[in-house]
Amino acid sequence: MHKAAAIACALLCFAGAASAQVQPTPPPEKKKPPATSKEPAKKGTATRPVRKPLPSGRLQVHPSSKATPIINRHDGVRVATRRITAATFLTPLSPEPPRYGLYSYILLGSPPESLNSTRWRRYHKTIAAFLSMPDFREVIPYVPPERINLTFLPVMCFVSELPKDATDLFNFTPARLERHRSEHLEAGGISPHDIAGPYSRSNPAATACVLVGSYNYARAAALLSLFGTPHTDGPYIISATQPLSKADALPIQYLYQDLSSVPPEMVVLWVEAFIRQAREPEFWKTNTEEQIILHIRDAIAEAGGQLPDFSSAIKSTLATVTPPR
Repeated sequence: MHKAAAIACALLCFAGAASAQVQPTPPPEKKKPPATSKEPAKKGTATRPVRKPLPSGRLQVHPSSKATPIINRHDGVRVATRRITAATFLTPLSPEPPRYGLYSYILLGSPPESLNSTRWRRYHKTIAAFLSMPDFREVIPYVPPERINLTFLPVMCFVSELPKDATDLFNFTPARLERHRSEHLEAGGISPHDIAGPYSRSNPAATACVLVGSYNYARAAALLSLFGTPHTDGPYIISATQPLSKADALPIQYLYQDLSSVPPEMVVLWVEAFIRQAREPEFWKTNTEEQIILHIRDAIAEAGGQLPDFSSAIKSTLATVTPPR
């Protein structure tokens, strides 16, 4: 516990020091008349920003000057509307439906070594968090597609194995369940749940266990290849304003999260943070305060300590060192 407290204290000091380096915004300079030039502006000189390697366990955002928030009109006033996250499965060869506001993908880099591995537990917790999201069929009658953050889990299951509606059971094939049982036997019979089911969204532990072994790792690898650098761990979550299955490159504007170094017990917090970020009209703007809190929680969990509520201390620190705007 003392070790965990020491880590939290050190990271709080680091957060304060990092934030204290921020300089106050200087007053705006007076606008000067544009200089005249006889030479016309050259066309086609705009270049895309160079993407740097993405660090693990951090939320990355890639802004675009062309990004446009979702705007609704209420009583003559223009107001931004938040997106609603809804979940659906991406079966083999099936394309993403068009005209949704945001497309998010839960991507696993490679199959876990065994059911005993930390990677398997991290994958299991992530898929269980996915199963807790509202099914898109529950949302679509009330929310237009352009306001939905449609979140995909690529799987190898047939459409007939998936629930016919938001409340139905999974109908996994006997061959899939037998393979799942064999995986448990190879791991020494370890099972945090009844492998006989039932399999449904209301029983996420058992269902997620089957889906880790039925995940479409090949399709995830194809999507992760858009980064141009190896992504063999994970989970990774990426959001973009366009479908990515047929994309040749990542769009300029996207949101990315790497959970490879996050303790399995903390995965659900990162998934929730990602959902909150993706729902914002300007989803490319990060919440620095929330990221610091999550990183400190991760460090305490790795040290084996308890997780105190230190969010108020973080807010106080940021309020002290952040200059007024």
